[in-house]
Amino acid sequence: MIRVSGIVLLLATVGFANQPALAQTDEDGPKDKRSYIGIGGNIGLNGEESALGEGGFSIVSRTRIIEYLSLRNSTVFGDDTASMFALTGEIPLTNASGDITAVPFLGAGIWLHGEVDPLISAGVDVPLGQDFTLTNRVNFGFDDDTDIGLTIGIGYNFELF
Repeated sequence: MIRVSGIVLLLATVGFANQPALAQTDEDGPKDKRSYIGIGGNIGLNGEESALGEGGFSIVSRTRIIEYLSLRNSTVFGDDTASMFALTGEIPLTNASGDITAVPFLGAGIWLHGEVDPLISAGVDVPLGQDFTLTNRVNFGFDDDTDIGLTIGIGYNFELF
């Protein structure tokens, strides 16, 4: 009986010896090195200066520059089309397996709507496997009044560098 238990223990140890450690990222798991481009919708929460505050169809993107720093763009089409460009810092959140579960971000940039004005952007990207990312962001465009828009979209992932 002791001999059988020893063999089972030995086989169990050998079987798990080649398994990755709990904190390592699996080769097939989502990677933060990815950029994306996609579509979505913008819900205008405040303002009348442009489509940012009024709402409309949106194109969204993320271009990863270096670790923890990306350029995020969104263009909202409507009566007065608006484009937002923000340089954002981000902190990837991982689960116990080391897979990225969410990437919250915050940054600043410019808001183009016939004029060039300052912008603050905050949100979270959620990887949906290898190929897609769900993005939610709030953009604050500052002009005479503050235009605020909530953008929800889905992007197709790709690697630039």
